[in-house]
Amino acid sequence: MAMKGIHHHRRMPTSHGTWETFIEAYFRIMHPQMPLLTYSEIKETWNKLWDAPQPGKVLKDRDLLYMVLAIGSRVSNYKGKQTAEWIDLWAEHFSTMANNFAMYFQEPSLKGTHFMLLKAMYALQIMRPNEAYLYFGYAARNVLAIGINRSQVTDGNNLSMHRLRVTFWTIFANEKISALFIGRPSSLCEDQVDTACPEDIFLPNTTGVDSDNPGYLKPTMECAWIRAVAKIGRVADKVSIATYSPNCMREIADVEKSEKLLLECDARLKSIAQSLPPYLHFYDRDLPIGESWQEVQRVSLGMIYYLTHMLMHRPSLMYTTFFNSIEEAENNSTGPLRIKESMDASINAARCLINLAHDVYLRRFPDIRSDGTMATFLASACITLLMMFWIRELHRSTPRLRSLRSNAGLSACMKSSITDIMKMAKDALTSMGDSFGTDLDLFDSFPWLLDIQNTYKPAPLAEERQTDTLDPNLFAPNANLTGLERNAPGSSFRSYWVENEFDLQNVPESLF
Repeated sequence: MAMKGIHHHRRMPTSHGTWETFIEAYFRIMHPQMPLLTYSEIKETWNKLWDAPQPGKVLKDRDLLYMVLAIGSRVSNYKGKQTAEWIDLWAEHFSTMANNFAMYFQEPSLKGTHFMLLKAMYALQIMRPNEAYLYFGYAARNVLAIGINRSQVTDGNNLSMHRLRVTFWTIFANEKISALFIGRPSSLCEDQVDTACPEDIFLPNTTGVDSDNPGYLKPTMECAWIRAVAKIGRVADKVSIATYSPNCMREIADVEKSEKLLLECDARLKSIAQSLPPYLHFYDRDLPIGESWQEVQRVSLGMIYYLTHMLMHRPSLMYTTFFNSIEEAENNSTGPLRIKESMDASINAARCLINLAHDVYLRRFPDIRSDGTMATFLASACITLLMMFWIRELHRSTPRLRSLRSNAGLSACMKSSITDIMKMAKDALTSMGDSFGTDLDLFDSFPWLLDIQNTYKPAPLAEERQTDTLDPNLFAPNANLTGLERNAPGSSFRSYWVENEFDLQNVPESLF
């Protein structure tokens, strides 16, 4: 066996079958979400990879294969077979093997476009959305350079033209949604796009296309998912401009204009959900379980839909923090948007996203639990629910916390809450004792965890503090409290880390 670039790890028994499992996992889990590659072509490249190397001969599509293996190892179902570390090492290994891609920037091509998409999807698997945004942007520039955003290039009834249309709209949807998700501008201008959305196709004979496994052709042939996410991508772009653009609120009249556009986007998003074929009805829990690719597309579309709907209305949550109650915020609103209804829409979308994931993970299609992309969606939904909890506590809080909000501003309150959450994370790691080593990669990304072995003095309870602004009887037990409430520890409205001389400048900027 001769395999250029693949080195055996002494702790990793390798086999031809193990790596083939990675390829199968990619086409089972990831291919329905990005139906661009051809199974037979990847298998052909895979088989040639095991041939003896020949001088002067470079294996075609080797980089694409490495990225398929990297993503496939991440999404493979290894429970009870291998450790998570084993999978992570192989994923990193194959991804590193495909890092020599300068030529794709020098000579834009369809292959280079597919490679950038694979890099973006891998970044999502390891929960690096900013890196994914960059690769989606590279892919978008590639399609503009080779012209597949124009109908003159993509018109035609053959399979090659269909593949070009699928490629473009897959990039369009992911780039727009990624831009909204991380709050960055899009690289694509819709005014420069006239390529038609892909239609469903029927191939009476799959010979020469994917005869090894015709089942992997279905996501490419039935394009309802691509058309739906492309429409959501358009909505996401309008939401990003109407709500998150720095130029959207220059004058007071812009508020009403922005809210009207937001309501139009909301209606458009709901109409997309109503026009889906039955197998994509992510909102119907009683829908019969379909084929694996249908279940993957169903949950993927549902996650994208709920995320867009949640982010669309999340500014209403932040708006209420400038007032003492939701009712007061509603009364001060001048546009057509109902603040309470908008807040409920964002919270409901977050809950629906979590419920959808729970149903799919435990009942409909458990194999998708290894897809790391879903974790990013879930984290965003949880943050939205946490924001709602924080807002409710803020509105019924003591004058001390209201004063903090008024005098120091919203960002100070959020930083205080964030540092408390980070403190809880450090406490959790500290509680593990010596079993938690300090040489883990976790510290590379979160250096503020490095002092977890140091003991810290617990913050004094609120009633023990003597300050000029705090009533010492504020937290005194009330005679009407129940036994459980009476025994609860005192509440602290100051950050534990601030009190223990933690410098807020050391908090990662991404958490603000």
